Amino acid sequence: MTPVQRRNAYVFGTVCSVLTLGLLAWPVRPTQEPAPNTGSHYAGPEYAARRTAPSTIAAPLRLTSSQPVEAVPATPVIAAPTLIGLLGSRQAYLRSATSGEVERVPIGGEIDGWRVIAITGRAVTVNRPGNQQKLQLFNVDKQMPSVGSPDSPPETAG
Repeated sequence: MTPVQRRNAYVFGTVCSVLTLGLLAWPVRPTQEPAPNTGSHYAGPEYAARRTAPSTIAAPLRLTSSQPVEAVPATPVIAAPTLIGLLGSRQAYLRSATSGEVERVPIGGEIDGWRVIAITGRAVTVNRPGNQQKLQLFNVDKQMPSVGSPDSPPETAG
């Protein structure tokens, strides 16, 4: 390697190191308020709507009972955010259930009305008035079958 090539490699390495350190030290802005709901986030082409019912459907079904059916009020489904990752034991990456954006939320922070109250191991506990959920990073309810168990696929020689 010639002295000029050695100097160029040194300068290139130094510039890359300085830029990397600059990006790591870049200040993190707090999350901004979500934009008002302007409808769908889909920016692709618009398609014509389908017909609501095919023409093969005849008359609606009739109830055979003479008793009136009481309407049950639907309980609103409150979707919790999805846990994407953890940043130490103080912050978590959560995907918003409403906007779909991933946000970095500290303990005590809020996303979609859910407040992060604890971060432990691979789980984040969030609560909303009257509702508390524990979000798991890796759902390990189903155990993987061990090698050689009857549930595992046969090994192929090759």
